[in-house]
Amino acid sequence: MEIVTETEMATETEIDFSDDYSEKIKSEVDEVVANASSLQEELEGIENLVQTYTPMAQEAQTQMEMNLSSGWFFEIWDAELNALWDRFSELADAQTKETLLEEQRNWIGMKDEVLRISIGDREENGSMYPLLCNTFLEEQTKSRAYVIAKELAKIKKEDFVMPNKSKTY
Repeated sequence: MEIVTETEMATETEIDFSDDYSEKIKSEVDEVVANASSLQEELEGIENLVQTYTPMAQEAQTQMEMNLSSGWFFEIWDAELNALWDRFSELADAQTKETLLEEQRNWIGMKDEVLRISIGDREENGSMYPLLCNTFLEEQTKSRAYVIAKELAKIKKEDFVMPNKSKTY
């Protein structure tokens, strides 16, 4: 009996890069959240979810396909960040919530400016600009998700270990 790996399955299946994977991604993130017994396990599950999309994204042949598939990873982390924020908002005391809400607003407000500083303008990067934006936003959103998870872990009195800092941006 031949064992077929995830990567081989992804390459055997026709990938339609024009499909909108948003709802599928949101439901997969919801499933990871529902099945995790801790925040640490949840974030590991999200990291694993990213890995399930990686072989599909590696099948991209054109710049448009690369641009589209790079958005999947940002969508995964954005859905996770929103799920974490919802739970944090429900559980945090008013002062903690207000402090983190202010930080969150600052983060959102600075994200676009930091994006331009980090990768430049659309004119400088041409057709790969969406890929660069998605990659940047994925990294930033992932980092923010870990920050919110750490704060939520404090409230829930769970152990939580932050990953090593990214050197990408």
